[in-house]
Amino acid sequence: ENKKKVDALVKQAQGFAESIPKLAEAAYDAAEKFVTVKTEAVLADRKAKAANQAASLVEKAAAKAKKKVAAKKKSAAKKKVVAKKKPAAKKKAVAKKKPAAKKKAPAKPKVA
Repeated sequence: ENKKKVDALVKQAQGFAESIPKLAEAAYDAAEKFVTVKTEAVLADRKAKAANQAASLVEKAAAKAKKKVAAKKKSAAKKKVVAKKKPAAKKKAVAKKKPAAKKKAPAKPKVA
């Protein structure tokens, strides 16, 4: 009777001994898959963050370029206006001198 119990316990112990390596192998495979999946998720997250950062940098660069172009246009317009005003002033002076030389009534000043 005791021998039967001992034999049953031995069989049970052998079953445990066989199942433990299988469980360990299954746990290792599961952990390996989990780490792989987690690594892929982390890489995808990093790629997404890098893409967003690159996009924001491109947008900032484009905004700066637009500001520079607008500033150049404004400064060019100012330079043109200044350039136009100077010759216009000279022309007015010449126009005023001519009637004065002919001794006619001065003409109305032109607005440039």
